[in-house]
Amino acid sequence: MATRARDFANDPGSQFLKHSFQRGLAHWNRERLEPGFPDDDWQKTFERDVKMQRLEGAFLEELRSEVAEEAAAAPTDVEGFIAWFEDLKASGPGQGDPLFPWLAEAADRDQLRWFFEQEAAGEAGFDDLVAMTQSSCRCGPSWSLPATIGTRWDTAPRRACTVRCSTRWSRRWRSSR
Repeated sequence: MATRARDFANDPGSQFLKHSFQRGLAHWNRERLEPGFPDDDWQKTFERDVKMQRLEGAFLEELRSEVAEEAAAAPTDVEGFIAWFEDLKASGPGQGDPLFPWLAEAADRDQLRWFFEQEAAGEAGFDDLVAMTQSSCRCGPSWSLPATIGTRWDTAPRRACTVRCSTRWSRRWRSSR
């Protein structure tokens, strides 16, 4: 896959597979997803977000173009697709990747911590994003949602959204930092 770290800085044809771009993208995502209040200079933030979204979109288009042919070859009938999808466990991207033996045999504590932080960052808000699509919540991922899922699915996301967006919650979050 194009996003393997060892390929960054080794791909002269892509501006996106460079450490500097990936670090900038990670920094931007961390800043924009952190709970907080709008800045006084919101226009500058907006302009930066538009620029970064264009770059992010171009990066995704580049990655899509690399897998378009393979994706087009995936079966479209139910049985064929299921068989193809299940076969990805043995033949899919990442199988035989040297990352996993390296993690098991050579990575030190800090390297393992970094790897698990990256893995967790990608999945941490997924349940919230699914719930927000169900409830039309526009306030962003909430940390309280998993605790409310056990109540009623049809009301939990809305309730979590209300808690997340409330001034009281924001003050409580800021004072706990």
